[in-house]
Amino acid sequence: FRKHTCDLNTSTFSSSTTIKMETPESRVVQYYTKANVDYTLRNYLVFKVIGSILDNRFFKVIREEQSIAYHSGCGMSLDICEEAGKGLLTLSPSNPLKPEYAIRANQMMDSIMQSAIDKGFKQDELDNVRSYMIKNHIETLRQNGTWLAYMNKLYDYNIDFINDFDNVIN
Repeated sequence: FRKHTCDLNTSTFSSSTTIKMETPESRVVQYYTKANVDYTLRNYLVFKVIGSILDNRFFKVIREEQSIAYHSGCGMSLDICEEAGKGLLTLSPSNPLKPEYAIRANQMMDSIMQSAIDKGFKQDELDNVRSYMIKNHIETLRQNGTWLAYMNKLYDYNIDFINDFDNVIN
């Protein structure tokens, strides 16, 4: 269905197209935030580990075991906000899926987050993520963009991702 409108009095023109979706998609997204977090390498890496483990759990349960989402994961960011040296932590699990699964996926997301809060993480989850982060860090050091980003972090926030990474991750 295509609709065109033209208003000569206000010199406006609009056009819209409506197409029935062959595969309708909804997206369930949750946001968990914590403000005034010290922006340090240690906090960044700790939150990165948490986000990675949650990402793995969401994918395993919602995508692989339940098969109700096209993809499932959890993003993590620690961004500088108003106060110098303070950050805003955001964890954002997200699931694109068929609309009829939205409520079920939201309930599963709540359950996975509550389990993480109540029970924490298993040692093998921590070890796997830590191992991946070390490998990824070594590989990204071969890229110019990584060096530029790390130099900016050092200059702007006095955080040394290059020299302090090994001490903090271990």
